[in-house]
Amino acid sequence: MSKHLGYIILSFSLVVVLSACAILSPGPASVSVESSVDDRFTSKVPASPSADSNAALTSSIKQLVLAHQKHEEGNYAAALELYEAVLVDKASLLSDAYALLGLIAMGLDRDNPAYSRERASNTLHVFHQRIEQAAKTDVANEARLLRLTASLLLKADVNKDQVMLENSQLLDELAQRDEAIKRLRELTLAN
Repeated sequence: MSKHLGYIILSFSLVVVLSACAILSPGPASVSVESSVDDRFTSKVPASPSADSNAALTSSIKQLVLAHQKHEEGNYAAALELYEAVLVDKASLLSDAYALLGLIAMGLDRDNPAYSRERASNTLHVFHQRIEQAAKTDVANEARLLRLTASLLLKADVNKDQVMLENSQLLDELAQRDEAIKRLRELTLAN
């Protein structure tokens, strides 16, 4: 059990660190989102005027930040809409990767009324397909890292179920032991 708990803690720590790196909260008020966009995000932008592509990318980044905030607030419906809007826009491979990671994290959020490991697994399958289609882009490695994070989220969710099952069994054994001790005391005091 200690091994599983250690694995879960390690996985959770990795997810927390990567999610902190993945979607950063906006910086000081004087810094605009446009100034923080780097060329890695624009690798899969269609050949159109750069003003339009930058606007779409900026919009996707804002939607991702807002979706992350809505998820943390527990507003799952709004977060879902925002993540899906980013996927529809297809501003870049990375924006899609972050949106898919967000959808997987929401699907595995046990506080989410729409919790579904199966849906998260299906989303991960879509994630695999999109990464394979864009294997030769500048950001493919970062997208693969995000996909690995999503895979670890799924594994951690499965391990959490295992730990909960083992915990339940241990609690049952503890209750049986306490009941046996109680009966033993009653028998001892009766004599």
